[in-house]
Amino acid sequence: MNTMDGSESLIRITSWNVAGKDPMNGTMLDYLFDDSRRPINLKPDIQIVGFQEAPQYLFSDPWTSTLSTTLRRRGYILFKRHKLSGILLYIFVLREIMLRARDFETESVKTGFGGLLGNKGGVSLRFSLNGNSFCATNSHLAAHQENLAQRIQDYHSILDGTKFTIDPNTASVTTHDYSFWFGDLNFRFDDIEKHEVLNIITKARTAANDSAKVEAISTLYNNDQLSRVKKKKVAFAEYDENPPKFMPTYKFQIGNQDFYDSEHRTPAWTDRVLFRYHKDSRRMMEANLKPRIEQLFYDAIPETILSDHKPIVSMFKVVTFDPSKYNPSHIPYEVIQFQPVTDWKSGVDGRLWYRISNELFYQRPKILSSWDRLALYKADYASLEEYQTIVFANNIARISPNLGAQEVAYQSSTTSSRSSSPSHSRRNSTSSMASNISVGTEAISLNTTDTSAVSTSALSSTTTSTIPLRQSPSSPIVVNAIPDDAVIGDGFKYFSVTFPDEVMIPGRYVILYLKTNPANEFNVYGISAPFNVTATN
Repeated sequence: MNTMDGSESLIRITSWNVAGKDPMNGTMLDYLFDDSRRPINLKPDIQIVGFQEAPQYLFSDPWTSTLSTTLRRRGYILFKRHKLSGILLYIFVLREIMLRARDFETESVKTGFGGLLGNKGGVSLRFSLNGNSFCATNSHLAAHQENLAQRIQDYHSILDGTKFTIDPNTASVTTHDYSFWFGDLNFRFDDIEKHEVLNIITKARTAANDSAKVEAISTLYNNDQLSRVKKKKVAFAEYDENPPKFMPTYKFQIGNQDFYDSEHRTPAWTDRVLFRYHKDSRRMMEANLKPRIEQLFYDAIPETILSDHKPIVSMFKVVTFDPSKYNPSHIPYEVIQFQPVTDWKSGVDGRLWYRISNELFYQRPKILSSWDRLALYKADYASLEEYQTIVFANNIARISPNLGAQEVAYQSSTTSSRSSSPSHSRRNSTSSMASNISVGTEAISLNTTDTSAVSTSALSSTTTSTIPLRQSPSSPIVVNAIPDDAVIGDGFKYFSVTFPDEVMIPGRYVILYLKTNPANEFNVYGISAPFNVTATN
């Protein structure tokens, strides 16, 4: 079997201990994402941002709002954020690839005060892009020079305590195709005096060229606690790190760009980004695709004076499945197609039509559910949380938006219990014994006796055989024999929902089809073209 050609995706990591401060003067955070001065200035597919020691807000959240606004102008949507006390983790997805990013799940582990407090610990986020699995962990480990053993214990507590449920093949942090671990790891220098560290920093700053600067600063790496514990394989042995070529990021005088607060602390590389790829990824091995990761840059941002830490940034190029050639899932990236939205007026209900192919409609387990949601957003939305309104998906399908129809009994192939909560993400469709109509997306056939409309290639509705698409030990994927009604029309099933008049305000909008995954997070299964709601004459 020949090696599969993959695609290249870009992942950018930003990490910063903000020392309990708000963003300065409400200005944008563009300086965190400006790579124009770096040798490689590319637009990443995914922006992952982690903060440590962020302020604790009751209502407003300046970091989230400022960050979202900044990255919206760069073309990104905030898909997910998660926090543990002052440890914040965000993932932003480029608008153009939103349908290919899904399966989000977050976990957190407290390590402060024996695991009781969240001031120290880790927040992890897993997701898939182009069918490959990713995990990002933002952590704040035990502080102070003498607490090396506690930092090592914190690492193992986070590693062992983080368990994902969405995919049994990626239950832990390190079983994903690609994983990143970053944050204020708090590792210091051993066996070197403070004045020696300061002399090396001075030598690096006054070096004649970049080569001499890197040579000077690299002498500190031999005394770095993190590099030593990695070599001994007592912590972070699963991860790689390229030696930092920037100045130690801690501890600076707040309000001063260049001067360390060396009276109280010895400067150190407390802020780090590590990475790994899974050499034995089952999914990639089955497709004969070799994983590969390349760190394009690893840098600090010295200009900001907000915190006693400098932000660190890193860009990675990874090999993923080529979305135009291969999808390891039985679910395509675009499940739902929206009909053009026209003539929506303010103060008037807006009716929306969308469709799914017959092949997907009859697939088992069911892809759609009446617990799915359609969300209305302003066209310039910055986050999946910024919807104007949400309506539940309709469970009545039609052959065409323009034809009359009647219900057809459509027995579910699996039996499941009905959830008591409409927001519960693990609810499957349930058959009603009285009506034999399954709750969820169900078939409709034309109310007509005109058999000329039926293709001669139609399968008999009484056929009981099934067509296997993909097999797995836990949940075989099959397509029920497609009944007569499926070949009347254009090969799609159509659905209609109505958005209430009170949200119809003049402006430009977009609609997303949101599917709740087993981890109770949203997958985006369809995106409408932008459209206008105009004022009523």
